[in-house]
Amino acid sequence: MKKLQISALLCFAVGMLLTGCQTAPRKPSGYSVTPMPPVGRQNTPATPHAATSKPLTVVPMGVPTQTPRPVSYNAWRNAANEWLGVRHVEGGLTKSGVDCSGLTLQLYRKVADIRLPHSSLQQSQYGAPVPVSGLRPGDLLFFITSGRGINHVGLSLGADQFVHATLGKGVIISSLREAYYVRTFVGARRIIK
Repeated sequence: MKKLQISALLCFAVGMLLTGCQTAPRKPSGYSVTPMPPVGRQNTPATPHAATSKPLTVVPMGVPTQTPRPVSYNAWRNAANEWLGVRHVEGGLTKSGVDCSGLTLQLYRKVADIRLPHSSLQQSQYGAPVPVSGLRPGDLLFFITSGRGINHVGLSLGADQFVHATLGKGVIISSLREAYYVRTFVGARRIIK
């Protein structure tokens, strides 16, 4: 029994070392936001492509948040449709090129006035876990498509459909029932209560 406890502690310690240093994202100019808690390695600054005078809600790590305005289920699909066909650009945040976490960042900014970090791994640390059977529009879906950690995110549009930015086809709508996504899916999180 003691060996099992030591093994579990050792695994936990190695996992913590692999996640890297924790840094807080920089506050983009033009936004009125409260500071975010540290959320893991910051590879890409969480800066939306255009400043706006409207303050955004910053999502606290680990808890769902009520949006400042109601969000209809159709609002997610309508916002997603505006991005369909946009090409994939690593680190992109605009309709001339966007990556997966940039897309979810922009959808949340537009539909719910919520600011998410520009990293699929960091986004996976927000909100509350949701079972696949309970998915609803706006839930974030996370995947491990290569390597050992979360490296892809999409946004649920209801049923089994989700929108995401892919390397080959840009922004598309896919089904969670497709074999590739069944194999690479690792979980879902709900940002909005």
